[in-house]
Amino acid sequence: MFRTAALAALAAIPTFALLQSVHSAPSTTPAPCSRVFAQEPVLFWDSTGSTFLGLFHRHMAIYSNGLASISKNQAFFGVGVQYTMADPDAVAELRQALAAAGAFQLCDYPLTGNDVPLQTVTLFGGGPNAPSHTFSFYFPDGAYGDVQAAIQKFISVTFPSF
Repeated sequence: MFRTAALAALAAIPTFALLQSVHSAPSTTPAPCSRVFAQEPVLFWDSTGSTFLGLFHRHMAIYSNGLASISKNQAFFGVGVQYTMADPDAVAELRQALAAAGAFQLCDYPLTGNDVPLQTVTLFGGGPNAPSHTFSFYFPDGAYGDVQAAIQKFISVTFPSF
């Protein structure tokens, strides 16, 4: 009986060694993609909801090369779309202002209300472990107000007639 147990134990050594070598093999991570186009998203912003004046929706997309578009669909105020090439430095300044306001860490602000559109902010470029961050709010209190002010400043400069 002892011989059988000893032989079984000795026979298991090569199998165990093989399993160890398979599981301890270095993992291969894919090489990062090369950036062919200098156009990466920086910010997606939506303001949408139902107000006393009717349905309200605005959307803005901003890219690292300066491409920016904004659209609206508002009861009583019409529908419109504009796009432009903003100064890439202004886009970088917006990203810095949003980061300084805490936009990469803010959570959804749970306070709700009537006649106030919900703003949803998706900020890209938070780093390799956090490539994007999204949060929503109805009321621009505290840091949310700083976020809203930075976005509104960009809109007023980039789309002055919108």
